[in-house]
Amino acid sequence: MEADLYCLLVPSVPRENQTCAKTEGKGPMPKRSNYPEPKPPTISHREGKQRLQVMRDKAVAMLENRPLAESAVKTWTNTSVDYIKQIFGEDSPHLETFRGEVRIMMVQGNPSYDAYPEHADAEQLQRRVRVLNDLIDLIDQELSFSAPNPTVQADGFWARLHPSVVRASRSRFETGHYADAVEAGLKDLNSKIKEHVRKATGEEFDGADLMNRAFSPNAPIVRLADLSSEDGRNIQRGYMQIFAGAMTGIRNPKAHSNVTIDESRAIHHLHLTSLLHQVFDERL
Repeated sequence: MEADLYCLLVPSVPRENQTCAKTEGKGPMPKRSNYPEPKPPTISHREGKQRLQVMRDKAVAMLENRPLAESAVKTWTNTSVDYIKQIFGEDSPHLETFRGEVRIMMVQGNPSYDAYPEHADAEQLQRRVRVLNDLIDLIDQELSFSAPNPTVQADGFWARLHPSVVRASRSRFETGHYADAVEAGLKDLNSKIKEHVRKATGEEFDGADLMNRAFSPNAPIVRLADLSSEDGRNIQRGYMQIFAGAMTGIRNPKAHSNVTIDESRAIHHLHLTSLLHQVFDERL
């Protein structure tokens, strides 16, 4: 929400006594030397991206459920400004871009939050969502520029993977059984989801059928997003297809035939398996 400037006058005090104090003598006011230095960034770009994504999604939800609440818009704005400061520093020009132009209002009596300010806030909120999207894209670019060499060192590689993948796959991978390592990680994932669905429905499914049943956007047993919005339904459907595709295109060929893959391909498959384990763990 844009900053509001209120002109407050006290009737019992002469107007000339309510103006800002004037400096005595000639020449400009001396500069103050005790202004604190602006704080530099305090969180990583990766963490900052996650926080901006949360604020963007909250704003989109607010816009989809209008009318807006004035207090909610103010809280959202102040929190977003704080996050931008934490990511880019207190003197970042991104703050001015996010805030936009200052709206000056002359208010008499008790101000009301009617259709006009609500509409203005909605337009400003839409603009600020676009700014957050631009900042998220900027962070992605900076992260890609600073990405380490893709050559994977053993300890760092396993530290980045989901614990279930490490437990099921590491010994096989390190002895050169790369396809077996990938199959083991996906079998473990399949077992976790199968048990979850069995407890919820009393029925047992497996492989792609299990994933289509568990993550169906129509009546999901495992809900990954807010299905009241199109974006949420797309997320649900997309991950359903990824889970099912991993079983059909990666796990099943190894389980049903003598498939071999090299170390590089195994690394990519294990990263995907780790992601799917994480997505399932973070279900709603």
